[in-house]
Amino acid sequence: MHFARAHLGVIFCANAIYAVGGSSDNEISALDTCEKYDLDKEKWEVIASLKSKSSGCCLSTFSDSFIFKFGGIIDKKTLSNTIERYDI
Repeated sequence: MHFARAHLGVIFCANAIYAVGGSSDNEISALDTCEKYDLDKEKWEVIASLKSKSSGCCLSTFSDSFIFKFGGIIDKKTLSNTIERYDI
């Protein structure tokens, strides 16, 4: 990975592993960065960032074409109520 992270969302889709958001420290300061590990190339690459930072989010795929991100934590006192879609 290019960015150290904890509390991230992880999902497998279209022969790749996606790492979404997370936090960079124990203080739960959420990240907006996302990465993809291509199993064929055996390489991490940075992909489009989230529109809103999120740690501890849930992920789902649809038709091996889209990844949906649900909710998460923005900071110690704020929960996210957003849904985002990533077009693979």
